[in-house]
Amino acid sequence: MKKIIAAISCALLAGCLSDTSKDEHEQETWTIEPFPVFCVGVMPSLCMKYSNIDENESILFYGEINGYSHKWGAHDRVLVTVYDVDNPDQDEGATGATIVRVIDSEPVEVGTLHNLENVTMYETAFYIDDEQHHLYGYPVQCANQPVCDDLLAMNGSNSIVNLSLEYLGDEGIRVNSWY
Repeated sequence: MKKIIAAISCALLAGCLSDTSKDEHEQETWTIEPFPVFCVGVMPSLCMKYSNIDENESILFYGEINGYSHKWGAHDRVLVTVYDVDNPDQDEGATGATIVRVIDSEPVEVGTLHNLENVTMYETAFYIDDEQHHLYGYPVQCANQPVCDDLLAMNGSNSIVNLSLEYLGDEGIRVNSWY
């Protein structure tokens, strides 16, 4: 009888131990803003801004949603699996996310203006690569050459500027001016 009780106890204990070692993942519905915002972790970058359908505040997401690529100008509602990240990279948050599905996507109107505020002109802020201008790694167009020239001259100066951006649909984003 003692052997049967011991066997049952071991089986129950093993079952409890295996349940506690499972990593629970939570699903959330996020509404992703159509334009990124300037953010600084270890390195400056442009971050996605989203709101959780269950919360009433906007949150910056440092990093990427696995399996998802946000297109500027799209107001996306997505279902994601959220999990804790053990030992995240220096410039990523302690929370990770993987796309489950895009629930819906609504583009803003072509010609929509967006102000990107308090952008620090670090060395990687605005540069040209193979004749393509980039703003923190994102390809952009310039409204005119003086705008590009000014931003290229300020690159690496640590100046803080605001940028007026325009959504061009499939043609991308244009930097209209800085102030």
